[in-house]
Amino acid sequence: MPTVALSSAKRIFGSSARLASDYPGAQHIPLDYPGRRPETSFLYLDGLIALVRESPSLSSLLIDAGSGETTIDEFLAANDLVPFNQRYAVLAVGSNACPGRLEEKFIGKDHDAIIALKGWIADVDSIYAAWLADYGALPATIAEAPGTEVEIWLTLLTQAQLTIMNASEGLGDDYSLVSVASPFRVGLAMVENVYAYFDRRALVLEGEHVRVGDFSAQNPKLRSSLTEKEALAIVLDKLEFACGQSIEQRHRAMTGIPSVIGNLNARLTKSFTGINAHSHTIVPAPTGELQLMQWIRRPMMVTIDSIRFKAHQTNNRDDARGEFIIRLNAEAMRLLPHRCKYVVVRSITKQAWAKGKGLVVPEVIAAVRRLLPEERKSLKGCDDIRFCQLDMSLRVSIGVQGYDTTNNEPLKDKTGNDQYFRVERPSRSIRPIGWWLGYQWMLFRVHRALDGDWETPICRVRQRYLASLGIHDGGVVVVESVAKRATRRLLAANDNETEETEDDIGFEGHLGAAPLFRFPCIYMDLSTRSQLDAVPGQVVWVRRELWSVVSREFLKNASALALAFLGIAFSVRELVVRLCPDHQSWGDWSLGGFLLLSVGMILWCAYDECRSTVRSK
Repeated sequence: MPTVALSSAKRIFGSSARLASDYPGAQHIPLDYPGRRPETSFLYLDGLIALVRESPSLSSLLIDAGSGETTIDEFLAANDLVPFNQRYAVLAVGSNACPGRLEEKFIGKDHDAIIALKGWIADVDSIYAAWLADYGALPATIAEAPGTEVEIWLTLLTQAQLTIMNASEGLGDDYSLVSVASPFRVGLAMVENVYAYFDRRALVLEGEHVRVGDFSAQNPKLRSSLTEKEALAIVLDKLEFACGQSIEQRHRAMTGIPSVIGNLNARLTKSFTGINAHSHTIVPAPTGELQLMQWIRRPMMVTIDSIRFKAHQTNNRDDARGEFIIRLNAEAMRLLPHRCKYVVVRSITKQAWAKGKGLVVPEVIAAVRRLLPEERKSLKGCDDIRFCQLDMSLRVSIGVQGYDTTNNEPLKDKTGNDQYFRVERPSRSIRPIGWWLGYQWMLFRVHRALDGDWETPICRVRQRYLASLGIHDGGVVVVESVAKRATRRLLAANDNETEETEDDIGFEGHLGAAPLFRFPCIYMDLSTRSQLDAVPGQVVWVRRELWSVVSREFLKNASALALAFLGIAFSVRELVVRLCPDHQSWGDWSLGGFLLLSVGMILWCAYDECRSTVRSK
């Protein structure tokens, strides 16, 4: 790396700069293809990168440069670099978003910044091509995938950088340049005039294309999603190359030997190649001058369900009031209806929990709270509309990873595989909870009814959970699912009865949560699950039903107190009448006042009894 270029980049980026070599490319670690990348968008310049913080528009994307935090627009202008509107948008469906790979391609050839944006694009996906690169990896290519939305990278290149990139991709030999009809979405901004590198030779295993598993996707149409190491191992098995050895040993046996790579490619092309066709979404790029990127400058109509939230740990639950909460910043709260108290938290990834039962979206109710002003100073990135704090139980229930509020790093306690989730308005009215009675909600994962309860409209949980709900011998509870509410009798289940069926085992494992985060189970009959519109594996809220507290505790204590106070009230009236016969009205007023005091005392004592009953033991 030229010393002058490196020192210049360090001066421009400042102390926040990172070495591109810290993220090695596929040529150095082929089995890690498409290579290592930062968690966020970044700028590459002469062997260094600076991380980018997203915002509603591209021009206001922030980077921490040498002169302090500034927008990318200002940064490019201040350093005489090519601005946004004079760049070309090219998808990086493989290793071209890896800083180490960019360094290999551009070091010493170009001294302008490369902007790499992390975002989403619809109706396309990244799949493996059916040939081996010289360094022994299966490269990626773009393919049409209607209904799929993939999280991927977009590079914004100058004309000179595009020429270098085209040469490195073997344009005309290995790849062709195509135009992608779908816009690229980063944060709340949209980029149009998107291009990508396309190869007709698609890898086919078990009759279909294979998507690159390193890129997250919503509603993927392809069943097979593999990492480079997994895909290459299957291919080498089918080609019967160095069988019986580890994938690392087999890879070393072919890398750097052109004759071996050539032989494998010939057999691979003959047996496992399918056609990756153009479509209305992916069309050949014009042979003349390409269109410069465009981004939508007009304000977008943003709704709460269009945002992908990132879950951070909840540091303060003082106002949770026995509920499971999500905290949103002021900008996100404005997208909710006035006085909205509850939202639906949904996973982005569908799950196939039971064989033959189809895909299910993990979802749960959450009580919404505003981000506390006094905590904002210690919360990194809380001004981003996607920032939120989510209780750990809610993170486990939908399988989303938690992040530290101080440094945005993933928490050590793994609560799920998903990086983002959605927040939506509930489709029904959810009545507020009587927090003044000290109610405590519990979360349960729905399981099928135990033997003998299949046709009985009751629910069962283990004995120790009844005590937490304040109904030690069983009682009436309210069960809240995302769709509906039901009132059922809740009874204890013996530990030897709660052996789960094969389909019910490992819901948390499917979601990617650590084994220690095992949810308590509630066993429901089919009619109750149908009333709640819930399936095994989904999570419901459960609390003690109000009328059971009133009927058992309030009326019993109120009647006893009423008799005692009425007796005292009439005794006081008779005493006043006898002592002051000329002022009989004094006795009536004393009786009335005493009765009012008695009613107040009765209500207070009954209320206190209800609170202590719910919170007892």
